[in-house]
Amino acid sequence: REARPDRATDLISAVREAMSAPASAQRSVTQTATRAGGAAAAVTPSRTIMGPAAPATAARRAQPAWKWLAIVASVVFGLLVIGGLLAGVLYLGRDALFGPKISSYPVGDSPRALLLSGDSLWVANFFGNSVTKLAASGCAASEDGCGDSIGTYSVDELPVALAFDGQLLWAASSLKQSLSTLDLDTGQVVASYALPHVPSALISADSFLWTANAIAGTVTKVSPDGQVESDTPVGEGPLALAFDGSSLWIANKEGKSLVRMDPVTSQVAETIDLKGEPLALIFDGRSLWVALGDLGQIVQVDPNTGVVGEQVDTAADPSALIFDGESLWAAAPKAGKVFRISPTEAQVTKSITVEGAPIALQSLSCGDGCWDIWTADESADTVSRIRIQ
Repeated sequence: REARPDRATDLISAVREAMSAPASAQRSVTQTATRAGGAAAAVTPSRTIMGPAAPATAARRAQPAWKWLAIVASVVFGLLVIGGLLAGVLYLGRDALFGPKISSYPVGDSPRALLLSGDSLWVANFFGNSVTKLAASGCAASEDGCGDSIGTYSVDELPVALAFDGQLLWAASSLKQSLSTLDLDTGQVVASYALPHVPSALISADSFLWTANAIAGTVTKVSPDGQVESDTPVGEGPLALAFDGSSLWIANKEGKSLVRMDPVTSQVAETIDLKGEPLALIFDGRSLWVALGDLGQIVQVDPNTGVVGEQVDTAADPSALIFDGESLWAAAPKAGKVFRISPTEAQVTKSITVEGAPIALQSLSCGDGCWDIWTADESADTVSRIRIQ
């Protein structure tokens, strides 16, 4: 018991030496401390033998910068690949995913021509030897009743074109070379008049009816009572007609030309050569637009100077044109496409797939910023309505 102070003193001295001794001497110091006091040695190993622990990060090596750059580049490349695949899927399926709503309605055999009159759409069924009247009103508010068939009425064989003179519906029939007038309410034929040639197009302009006769190469002027006023040679294959408010314009397919006629004298005033075969033309209030089907183009023509201006490439076969007051629309039956065209920018702004070879067009407002584009789908025996909003 008397020796305890000395032993404690020796133990403290041994601990101090161990704390300051180099690592190589720690074992011997520890042994000395053990000999100095058995029970006390148990509390000293964590401090005397191990010493302070080295930081964990000291054993790690920093990653080289090029490895981090490679990781970032791989991530970016992967995102680009995924983005490209997603963009491709969206592009291929853009019509189905984001395209306008298209509704179709059955009509007669081989619809060739369309005409909007009031709240009704009239359809000329070429091989059906008839015209069909569809309801076109109320389409903006509800689908119910829109496109419903009101009736189908017989006319002379092979009706190819329709026109409205403000009171009566007119139908031009190829086989009998005739013009028929129909009552808008009943659809019944009121009268039928003989034509000198097979008609290919029909328009009501300047208080007269005009037919383009592709086989004969003439344009025939007909009075409201069905009397032939004149029959004027205009070129090879006149296929389409348009009126700009003062002049009648004729598109000659085989002749690859555009002809301006004075409606008062029925005389040709000007002939404009074109690069391709014109199949359709329309006047938008300022310019004429001519569809060159063989070239897949729609060209702008100044009606005052006759100069051919802007050119719109469709990569298809534009065969029908309409103007809705803001946009130009073209139908390409072989391609099964309908194109929306900006007249100011002279470029296609929308391409819409329509089944059944769309060959004729009409447009009808369905409200503010809303348009229904109607197409005659010749091979499907249907009429389609494209809702544009």
